[in-house]
Amino acid sequence: MIHKQSIEETLAESLKELLKSTPFKKITVKDIVDNCEVTRTTFYRHFKDKYELMNWIYFHKIQGFLDQNPQISKWKDLLYLVTAFLYENQTFFASIVSFNEQNSFREFLYGYGSDYCIAQIRNSLHSEAVPKEEAVAVKIYIDGTIRVLFDWLEAGCPEAPEELARMMCNCWPVPLTKYFQA
Repeated sequence: MIHKQSIEETLAESLKELLKSTPFKKITVKDIVDNCEVTRTTFYRHFKDKYELMNWIYFHKIQGFLDQNPQISKWKDLLYLVTAFLYENQTFFASIVSFNEQNSFREFLYGYGSDYCIAQIRNSLHSEAVPKEEAVAVKIYIDGTIRVLFDWLEAGCPEAPEELARMMCNCWPVPLTKYFQA
């Protein structure tokens, strides 16, 4: 069966291909559309700029990954799957971790990870209110986890994904243990 890509997927593949040889900052919309032979008008019908396309890629890569693994209930299993996923896609992710501006992967992961943890806490408490100590612990842990992941990617993933996941899991903040299975 032939699988036809959507325009969004075509543009995403074009950008990912360009990232193999060019830093994100230097890639233009013209480069993206020329690489996949679509018009700028087509690009702008789907995305307002290259940053929105990058955010689309982040969301679809991560959401697709999570959709394939709905059974995850333990934080250590999630960390292992995330590190394994980043390891398998390290060429792409290593090329974007140094980009820290609008719609950066860091910004995306921080929002996604924080929202995930806060939602888990709210579900556990059956309340919209999240205790201040837990909210602070989420911020510190997610920010630190992202830093460790990015350093690992920039260093060429020297530790095996399961080893990195184990180390990050061992740093789980005490205030969050009652909401998550380590």
